[in-house]
Amino acid sequence: MITVQDNSNPTFVETLPADVTVECNAIPTPVTLTATDVCGTATVTYNQVRADGTCANEYTLTRTWTATDECGNTTIHNQVITVQDNSNPTFVETLPANVSVECNAVPTPVTLTATDVCGTTTVTYNQVRTDGTCANEYTLTRTWTATDECGNTTIHNQVITVQDNSNPTFVETLPADVTVECNAIPTPVTLTATDVCGTATVTYNQVRADGTCANEYTLTRTWTATDECGNTTIHNQVITVQDNSNPTFVETLPANVSVECNAVPTPVTLTATDVCGTTTVTYNQVRTDGTCANEYTLTRTWTATDECGNTTIHNQVITVQDNSNPTFVEALPTDVTATDVCGNTTTHNQVIIVQDNSNPTFVESLPADEIIECNTTVLSAATLTATDVCGIVNVTFTEQEINGSCDNESQIIRTWTAADACGNVTTHTQTITIQDTTPPVFTGTIPSLVVYAYCDGIPAVASITASDNCGATTISFNEVRIDGECINKYDLNRTWTAEDDCGNIATFTQVVHVACDIKIYNAVSPNNDGMNDIFYIEGIDCYPNNSVEIYNRWGIKVYTIKGYDNVNKVFNGYSNEHNSVSGNDLLPAGTYFYILKYEYDLYGTEKQNIEKSGYLYIQSK
Repeated sequence: MITVQDNSNPTFVETLPADVTVECNAIPTPVTLTATDVCGTATVTYNQVRADGTCANEYTLTRTWTATDECGNTTIHNQVITVQDNSNPTFVETLPANVSVECNAVPTPVTLTATDVCGTTTVTYNQVRTDGTCANEYTLTRTWTATDECGNTTIHNQVITVQDNSNPTFVETLPADVTVECNAIPTPVTLTATDVCGTATVTYNQVRADGTCANEYTLTRTWTATDECGNTTIHNQVITVQDNSNPTFVETLPANVSVECNAVPTPVTLTATDVCGTTTVTYNQVRTDGTCANEYTLTRTWTATDECGNTTIHNQVITVQDNSNPTFVEALPTDVTATDVCGNTTTHNQVIIVQDNSNPTFVESLPADEIIECNTTVLSAATLTATDVCGIVNVTFTEQEINGSCDNESQIIRTWTAADACGNVTTHTQTITIQDTTPPVFTGTIPSLVVYAYCDGIPAVASITASDNCGATTISFNEVRIDGECINKYDLNRTWTAEDDCGNIATFTQVVHVACDIKIYNAVSPNNDGMNDIFYIEGIDCYPNNSVEIYNRWGIKVYTIKGYDNVNKVFNGYSNEHNSVSGNDLLPAGTYFYILKYEYDLYGTEKQNIEKSGYLYIQSK
């Protein structure tokens, strides 16, 4: 008997696929396998099992081909495909490049999307600002991060350098250069400015450049607009001040007259005014002899001169006549003729030499030198007359003003000259020194010398004005902080300094005593790492009259102390209450309740008993 068995397994015909590791977008298509069998036919079945990995696109595929002959003998081939996702996402849009822009032209962030060969991608956006040297100059680092389902990322950074190179722009119409008379100087306008990137401040300054005389000069007015990054726009206005106006006589002007030689009028005293300043009047008289000794003309000239040499002249012509016949004084003798018999005569001549060597003498009290303050009215020059032993005297007057070291200081030199008909001269000089030695005076509401304030109630800096007896005043302000005995108490010394044009100074100082409230840090991690090792109460050293109590969640007091000071008396997570759950031991981690009581002292002027409470968190080692 022949027993025929079939114990032979089928044999695959094709080359069997090997195990591979591939990217998620390169998975090979399953091959089709066939098999033969020594005893007959064989059928091949196929199966695939997926085992997921750590992310959606990473997994393994186990492919199994099973060849089975007609008697159930089998041959199995397994192929393991390890699917990986190592591909980074790809941004779809054109990526924004690094740029440098003005502060008013910062581009809006673009919206980017991304694709991934293996699945979906999310894009996150973040922006970080790094401040520069001024408020409107900084860099923006914009970061787009594309992340696929397996955590592969593609990052794009765009750096935007924001600059402020734009100058401010004045808002109002800018004042033009002008030439004006000294009594028509325009008031400075107030200018404001805008800036494309933020605010702009405008400062004003005026510089005077003296000309050839006191009332002719130039004023250069400068407005400077400055933005927050120091960019400036400057406007200058040059005002040329002229003095072309002649003085005006105050009194009625004397008219031309014809008089007898014994009725010559006394010269009048004339004064004059000027639209731009002071005026001096000089007087002169010229005699023109006629056909005889007592007939002549007097030309009297008054010249009014302002500080810039503009003059107004008035002439009076006095025609002196002698139409009166002489009158004998004594009884008139009868005619007598003395001759000798021969007609011889004897003649005797007497020569008398008449000299005039005497100087004139001023009649009035002579004005003395003076030193006056700049706000004192300078009196008009005195009118002096003089006498002479031999005849008439002519008195002339001149005045000179010399500028001092500042606008409000000067010297006026007045000179009277008395001259007789023979050139003998007497002079008198008066020097008036005008000085500015008076400091400015603070005006308006003056703040208190001493102020006590809480940290959140520090008074704003007062706006103080000042006036000066002679002119303008500038006020500067300075504030100095002086720390006290503890961090939460200090002084602010505020000083206002008023200075006039001649450097005279007045100061006012206000002291603000500041006392701040305390700040509580309610977390303790007693692990000696130097961070939150103790229950820290900022500023408690300023208020030593205090107490601290700490309770656990069952309301049991675990810590109490008076005079808490953050140094020697501190809570560092350990109980100091023997009746507590963990007396003298490190307390367990958890939430606790604290009560802080302290006496708040505002420099002895106000005391309050303050109680603060809240939750305290202890982190165990």
